[in-house]
Amino acid sequence: MTDAEPLFEDDTNSNDSDKDELYGLTSDLCKKAHFKIAGLLWITVMLVLSDVFIENIMIIIPGTSIAGCTTNRGVVIQATVIVLIFILMSIFF
Repeated sequence: MTDAEPLFEDDTNSNDSDKDELYGLTSDLCKKAHFKIAGLLWITVMLVLSDVFIENIMIIIPGTSIAGCTTNRGVVIQATVIVLIFILMSIFF
């Protein structure tokens, strides 16, 4: 075997196989993606990070917001709410 010989026959058409692999990867991603969960998660994040949530819900828990802005404790509680809702969505959807 010389140095110029391909090891596998697929190596000769690398441009065509790269296009097929990219198409296959993209189509598999679209088939396996959970668009319902992604959409609901986006809506949940927008709701939890909104001023309405901060001013009406976070104010109930002391030390989570000051003058309409969240403190470090408030950010942790927001992240916890988002994660818990994501877990529930993963279980039920």
